[in-house]
Amino acid sequence: MTTRHSFGALSLLVLLSSAAPIKAQTRDQRLALARWGDSLTHAQDAAALAAFGPVVGAGDKAVRQVRRALYNARRGEVSHDRGALEKALFDFDQASARHRDWPWPDYGLALVFKTLHFEDFPAIGSSGQYPGEAHSEATWRHLRDAIKRDPAMPEARHLALSLMIAAGDRELPATQEDLFNRMLGTPSPEADLQLVFGRVLRARKQFDSSLMAFDRALGVGGDRAQLQLERARSLRSLGDSTAAVAAYWDGAAHPSEIGRRAYRTDLAWILSPDSLGGFDAQSSDSLLPWLTRFWAERDMWSAKTTNGRLAEHLRRWAVAFANFRVSTPWRRTMYTRVEFGYEGLSSCISSYSSFYRQLSRMPPEDPADIRSREPLLDHRGLVYLRHGDPVGRTALVSVTGPTDVGSVGSPVLTYNGSPSYGMSVDIAATRASTASWLYWIEGAWRVLFFRGSKALGTNAPTTLTSFLPLDWIQEWLTVAKMAPEYAPAASKLATYTGMQPVSCLSEVKKAVQKSRRDGTVGISTDSDSPPITHPWNGVLEIFGVGGSPGNDGRALITFALPTTRLQTTPRDSGRVGIDVRFRLSAYNRATGAIVQIDTVRHFAATTAAQANQFLSGLFEVPLTPGAWDVSVLARQETDSSGAYALSRARPIAIGASLALSDVVTGTGNGRILWPTAQGAFPLNPLSAWTPKASLEIYYEIYGLADGTSYRATLELRPADGQKTKSVIIGTTGQSAGLTTHVRRTVGLTQLKPGGYRLIVTVTHGAESATSERPIQIVKP
Repeated sequence: MTTRHSFGALSLLVLLSSAAPIKAQTRDQRLALARWGDSLTHAQDAAALAAFGPVVGAGDKAVRQVRRALYNARRGEVSHDRGALEKALFDFDQASARHRDWPWPDYGLALVFKTLHFEDFPAIGSSGQYPGEAHSEATWRHLRDAIKRDPAMPEARHLALSLMIAAGDRELPATQEDLFNRMLGTPSPEADLQLVFGRVLRARKQFDSSLMAFDRALGVGGDRAQLQLERARSLRSLGDSTAAVAAYWDGAAHPSEIGRRAYRTDLAWILSPDSLGGFDAQSSDSLLPWLTRFWAERDMWSAKTTNGRLAEHLRRWAVAFANFRVSTPWRRTMYTRVEFGYEGLSSCISSYSSFYRQLSRMPPEDPADIRSREPLLDHRGLVYLRHGDPVGRTALVSVTGPTDVGSVGSPVLTYNGSPSYGMSVDIAATRASTASWLYWIEGAWRVLFFRGSKALGTNAPTTLTSFLPLDWIQEWLTVAKMAPEYAPAASKLATYTGMQPVSCLSEVKKAVQKSRRDGTVGISTDSDSPPITHPWNGVLEIFGVGGSPGNDGRALITFALPTTRLQTTPRDSGRVGIDVRFRLSAYNRATGAIVQIDTVRHFAATTAAQANQFLSGLFEVPLTPGAWDVSVLARQETDSSGAYALSRARPIAIGASLALSDVVTGTGNGRILWPTAQGAFPLNPLSAWTPKASLEIYYEIYGLADGTSYRATLELRPADGQKTKSVIIGTTGQSAGLTTHVRRTVGLTQLKPGGYRLIVTVTHGAESATSERPIQIVKP
């Protein structure tokens, strides 16, 4: 009995049973063309192909024209000769008219139109092509017709499946759907067909059925690496992170060439092409260790345990592809980026075309993808893959956003937790195609703005914009509630009645500049910060000190957590207890070493929490010499609130060259004391000083022999870079050996409140070393 596979609930029809009987090719004719076509594919250049010239016209008269057409098709492909390709199209089209029962002419036409597409030749109404039909569309149509005539034709099936696999998880248009159904209706379908079937089922959110299809593909010899990556995605879509991670690593341990491309494309969703150079440089044997270190580094950055960041990546993939795939993508190839005039015209705001060019390059492309001009994910999907769930977001009631696989969240999206006020408000904007997402990226709060476009769809906020349109007053006011830095511009836009264009207002220009900076950061980085929807707004500082012989290296971590944001537990005698969980993580980029410490700090207080009260303390994490990435995560009972900080490339000195530790900052009346070789140093966990306070600094100099003279320069430069307002202090000293401990006190009365860069430079002869730290001076 013949077994047929169908989509079942997908309601996609298999039409083979209704096809009328046709006159089949003879077996000898079919075999002759198959051998001829196979031989031609092994000719890699024009010289090798020339050997086939003398026998092009040999064989049965009925197959002679198809042989000549296959020869010209291959000649045009290897020599990039459109003339030869047009000859092939003419002969295939003629053969199709003479032999309507043969699949070979239509297969040949598909082969040539595929070549014309990848050669990027313009459509000129060639033989076998409908008026206005693109080369890619002609490719699919003729493949469908070839399969209609012979569903089992190996050559046509191989070409169709290779193109479908390269196209990824895109929705199938009617022609491809019909083609795929016909192929699926044959007995014992091949592994690649099951792979495509699994993707289609997953796109329809039939995750368990998609997993079964991938398992069948493995059972009939499909590529293990590629299929295990697909299984990992379906397993995570089913909510099984443990099995998904295991499948991912099993595939990575068997890196075929096909699987290697699949894993590279997966990383390309979150990495720029330049960053993929490390992956490309790996041999098959070194690929698994490279991936292991890649994800271990991100585990540390996100303060997760082993494979935590990989599990999050698979979760993001599942959410993005379940919720942000572009509908009918074949209709959206007209615009290379977004439509002309997307940002409008403004007298005081320049165009930002570089932003949209960079954005258009973000989706990874398979060079074998004939549908590469069709978008796969909208811009929300691109951002979600890089940064995950936003901390806050705004949208109209009719617009929904994802929370996890299989769910698109509540009808009204709510912002919980402001970076400044910690408020909780329901937000509803006025346009169904508008949304704003708030993230903590690269040490700052950033809002990314989305709205509809013809390029990706107007029925949802599909497209990232570098700033909100200036006449969308309600949206500006809504965003200002979530991100107070937009409040001055929103207020001005809402009340302005002057003659000057609103785009020229200083508040508006400043907001647009911030929006554009944030948008650029959003699409050029991938975020590993743990999602904290209720940030404590605490202060976490990380310093690297020590590392020379006899001076153990360590990361010094200070914290100041506002008590009003923390949960308390009643204790005896009217006291309250506060317990905070800390995860301290460090990663050595050179060696791959990982240090991770989980601990709980217990605090007691006599009264209830009050404003401007903080819990403060310090940690020391022993580290060997080298450059370390260090992160700290503070939480209590839930994962929805807390504080997080990451500091990259913290130096732990090594070697004989002149080097500096981080500059550790403190204040004269600091209560948190840190023991040093020069006595207790009073730290300042809040990292803020009044002009009347003293700035205490401590740093270590390495690599100078005992008694060597050096010069140290200390500069306090405004964060805006205005050197004319800097304070510079120069001193000289002598080294005390391989490690010199330096402590200084600096008065701040000359400085106005604001942000400053504390820069320490030590020079000896032609050698110099610099360490820098941001500080904040506040009003008393």
